Amino acid sequence: MKTKSTGQYPYFVFCGRRGLQWRWQTGLTVVNRGNELTSGASVQVLLGNGDGTFQPAQDLVAGSGHLSVLGVPVGDFNGDGRMDLAVTDSGTPTVVQAFLGNADGTFSTRTSAVSYSTDSLPSIRAVGDFNGDGQLDLAVFDYRFGNVFVMLGNGDGTFYRTLVSTLVGQYFAPAAAVDFNGDGKLDLALTGDCDACGVAVMLGNGDGTFQAATNYYIVGSFSSPMAVGDFDGDAKLDIVTEDSLSGMVSVLLGNGDGTFADTPVYATDYSPLSVATGDFNSDGKLDLAITTTGSCTPSCNPGRRRWDLLYADLCSQLLDRLAPQYPSSR
Repeated sequence: MKTKSTGQYPYFVFCGRRGLQWRWQTGLTVVNRGNELTSGASVQVLLGNGDGTFQPAQDLVAGSGHLSVLGVPVGDFNGDGRMDLAVTDSGTPTVVQAFLGNADGTFSTRTSAVSYSTDSLPSIRAVGDFNGDGQLDLAVFDYRFGNVFVMLGNGDGTFYRTLVSTLVGQYFAPAAAVDFNGDGKLDLALTGDCDACGVAVMLGNGDGTFQAATNYYIVGSFSSPMAVGDFDGDAKLDIVTEDSLSGMVSVLLGNGDGTFADTPVYATDYSPLSVATGDFNSDGKLDLAITTTGSCTPSCNPGRRRWDLLYADLCSQLLDRLAPQYPSSR
């Protein structure tokens, strides 16, 4: 295993191509949280050498003191065929910084004013074309006040803000921008903390606005990781979310019209940190891989429906080490 030094407390990693062009060697984008959520954070890019090693980290944002690091969305924000990055900076004024990828692996910066309250904590949580103009837009959540904003893209790497909704509770965990009701318009789903106690689903109108949120209660008090997929084989999108305090995993089964049915609940041994989906054993059923804190002993739950649940603490183990104990994980 090869290692590379980055900043303090690496939090989020994106794997892309050199220059984020999807053409050359693989590279990494790393977010370092610093000591606190909004203190000393940074964004770094490590260009790949093509042999599993990486060049020294390139700082895009170095310890601004106000950088939101709950996620770094990736997309082609200026239509040049290269992948770009975007982050929020909650200083005064609050801005969205887009880092536009150049052919040589460097980045150019575009800044868009947001004008949040000075004590808000906004974070970009989802990317998609929310108003149907062919340009990528940003869904921004202010988890301190529960506001949801859409930053509509101008096609040149800049954005302008529209207020979408004010939610009850603080929603700041991962979000998803998908079409839950099959009308060809992107919808939003996001999870919240103890004040929200569940998942909020906002159906899109196709013009950059959304209908009022429908809240679904789930077991637990601090929902965090989330994944979307067809977990019961009915060709309708479902939502899986986890309570990072209790270790409970809840499944919202989609009805295909933007609403969701009762929630099957599964227990893990420790606090879940992240979740990924895929058919890990090639049986045609969608599986889940979940990282947790605590013991590095993996566990497996076959599930009651047409999908399996597999979770382990991956702090010091690789997925292929699960195979000897759980052959179905292959």
